[in-house]
Amino acid sequence: MAVAKKLHKVDIGGVNFSVLLPDRYDGIATEVGITEVLPADNIKSHSKISDLINNGQVARIRIRYGVAGVVAAKTANIICDIGKFQTALGDLVGKPYNGGTIRTAYIPQRRRLG
Repeated sequence: MAVAKKLHKVDIGGVNFSVLLPDRYDGIATEVGITEVLPADNIKSHSKISDLINNGQVARIRIRYGVAGVVAAKTANIICDIGKFQTALGDLVGKPYNGGTIRTAYIPQRRRLG
């Protein structure tokens, strides 16, 4: 099942960048510093996620979340503003994500380029 993607914004040093992300950041927007783009937002440029990661402006966080009625935990990679990275690892636990609740948040062990 394909997930609908929407434009989200990341405020980096007072400049708003827009990136195309899955529409699942509603419950964790303040923790990761990524919000949905509104028509009134002043977006300076559209960027690819890989460019922002390679420039050190955002980072990946891997989360495990449980959904009611499902025994096994699910995992997902999310993007986080680098300024909120340290606090996001602890703040994400217990927040809603994709119909479930986040159990753990950690740095991905496998290096992924791009």
